[in-house]
Amino acid sequence: MRRWLEMPARVQFAWTRKVDEAQDLKPFAPPAGISNRQRRAGCFFLALVLVIGGTISAGAGDASGPVRAVTGPPGSSTDQVMAFLLSFAEIDSGRARVSVSHGTNAAIHMVEAARGQRDVVLSSPEILLQMIEGQGVFGWLRNAPDLSRNLGLVFWFPAAAWHLVVHADSDIRRLPDLRRSRVYPGPPGSVVRNMALEWIEAVTGLVPGIDFVIHKADPASARRSFRNREIEVYVTAGIPPFPEVERIARRTRVRLLGLSPEETGALPVRASEIVNSVGGRLREIPENVYSRRVVNSEPVYTVATNAGVFARMDFSEELVYEMTRSFWENIERFRSEAPYMDWITLEGAFDGPGVQLHPGALRFYTEIGLDLPRVRAEQTAARTADPG
Repeated sequence: MRRWLEMPARVQFAWTRKVDEAQDLKPFAPPAGISNRQRRAGCFFLALVLVIGGTISAGAGDASGPVRAVTGPPGSSTDQVMAFLLSFAEIDSGRARVSVSHGTNAAIHMVEAARGQRDVVLSSPEILLQMIEGQGVFGWLRNAPDLSRNLGLVFWFPAAAWHLVVHADSDIRRLPDLRRSRVYPGPPGSVVRNMALEWIEAVTGLVPGIDFVIHKADPASARRSFRNREIEVYVTAGIPPFPEVERIARRTRVRLLGLSPEETGALPVRASEIVNSVGGRLREIPENVYSRRVVNSEPVYTVATNAGVFARMDFSEELVYEMTRSFWENIERFRSEAPYMDWITLEGAFDGPGVQLHPGALRFYTEIGLDLPRVRAEQTAARTADPG
């Protein structure tokens, strides 16, 4: 990370383009890792765009090239939300003019967008604040605060709730039972992994790598190890109902670990700090949100976080306006095909650091009469009163 941030911009651009070419960037298409139901939802949405005439010209303030976007890992909740948003980016004779790459390093993508190498990217509240302050992963980039001013928010949305999955017949029933178990907390270096380990330690006091074994692997290998009972706990993060959980449950009946309602009222200090941090939340996973192969008979509570969609400030105001308008005007039509969209509301669009909006997004929110200072004040008050 340090080496990359210290590279001159032109070297970074060449490196980024080489990575993109290796990933075989293609015009936007639904990711391969999603379920058939979600594929149908994507097809439904593209058809909906054509029917309602929600077409947008990328030529408004930009060159005729495609929108350069970065989404989350294939099949993730962030990837699916971005797929929904980008389906409105432009439809030209049935061809979507969007080039998408799947990324996991929000810090790099934010710098790329600020330098004009990307158009639309995702970030977390933590990464954004570190960039604004020139701290954390941006400590080696002296102009990080200046670069942050080149980025404008489109909206925040619930990105993921952490799912700790165990076999249905496992003796592990509560988080403290993780002692001496083998845990896959997520891909090495990922936000999923870091938060999972921090959350487990904050809630239980168990020290990762000392009180329980950390299993290092890619997700596919870890799922195989879980099926073969070589590890006891598999951690993933997404908006319920998250397809990866159902995919695991198809092979073996599972249970989700979390906090009970009683335990949420007496959180340890560090756990309370996590859920009260900017973008942090304590979310309920209802007992009936998954199929019967997920055997929970009561809801569990777990840590969750938000993500933000950002566009570079000099990116087409008209295009961002149309994307934002189309997203919010049509989200209700999509909920029946994509239940995870129930978590995403206009009221939550500003539930994150109060940063500058992209002019296109600001135009839409102003047109619908949204009182942004009042909304942000109410959210701050609600957070203070109720961390859940």
